[in-house]
Amino acid sequence: MRSLSLFGGRRTAPVVDFGHEFALVDVETTGLYPQSDRIVQIAVRQVDRFGNTQNVWHSLVDPSRDPGPTHIHGITTEMLTGAPRFTVIAPKVAELVTGRVLVSHNASFDWGFLQAESSRCVVGLESSHRLCTLALARRLDLDVRDHS
Repeated sequence: MRSLSLFGGRRTAPVVDFGHEFALVDVETTGLYPQSDRIVQIAVRQVDRFGNTQNVWHSLVDPSRDPGPTHIHGITTEMLTGAPRFTVIAPKVAELVTGRVLVSHNASFDWGFLQAESSRCVVGLESSHRLCTLALARRLDLDVRDHS
């Protein structure tokens, strides 16, 4: 956001250094249980330490089963035709997430699914820090209808 200074010149907002790079992650799944359900869609946005988007990537994922609650995520069996299995995209997901703070709305849910899928195909996925925007929204007691 830009604002005018007292002398009419343009001034930019101060640069904030968050000290970490981030991977903003969202997954859609066939159900609620990482050990038995599967990911059907994943999206990752990489953000640098100053909040600038570096990379955006997403993919549908063939779960090799029924896509689950289509009424929630809107993903149908037909949409998944030709989508890669997680084993194919796992190296890309690891590249996008490893070494960054994983940020997600209900981070334990998304991280649990990423770990389960990665362990099934023996691909290392590391994230020593996670930020849950759901927990943050609740803690900040934001004036919103709900936290979803």
